[in-house]
Amino acid sequence: MKSPKSAFRILLGAISVSVAICLLAIATGWYYVFQMSDQVSILSTEAINMRRESSKLSELSIRFQKVLPQKNIVYGAIPTTKDESTFMADLEAVAKANNLSISNSIIGNSQTKAAKTGNFSQTVNKSEYYELPIRFELGGQYSDFTNFISDLSNLRRLNSVNDISVNSDFSDKNVAGKIKATFNVTIYAKK
Repeated sequence: MKSPKSAFRILLGAISVSVAICLLAIATGWYYVFQMSDQVSILSTEAINMRRESSKLSELSIRFQKVLPQKNIVYGAIPTTKDESTFMADLEAVAKANNLSISNSIIGNSQTKAAKTGNFSQTVNKSEYYELPIRFELGGQYSDFTNFISDLSNLRRLNSVNDISVNSDFSDKNVAGKIKATFNVTIYAKK
């Protein structure tokens, strides 16, 4: 039989091991809780950001529904013909009506100098339509040029004007306000 002292030591040892195991379990639990609280905090922040994005998407959806009819109107105005010659003739007539002279027109990229080719070999393929960029160089009075740019919006074919560059033309010192201008016009065709 074991002596009471050795039984007490065994009991004390068992209690010590039990306490150590309990403390280790509590420490592990707290570590896990703190780790989880960090994860919960991260997930909470992500949820808040997703709610914000969701409200933005809802707002964008509403705005898209408002813009969609306008898109359909504009898309309906894009011709199906890929012939740029009528546009070129209209643009030349507008330039002439505004006392401007076109010195150069480049259809497509800068290496293709074509006029009234009737093809769309230089087009930029977009998802629902084609774009054909045309670069123009012209000369005349500045006031006539501003009227000309305004008149381009009234042409039959939908177009956009960009990359306008205007420089003074001092070739004729007797004429004030003479300019040389370059600009790009993009015309569109449905697929």
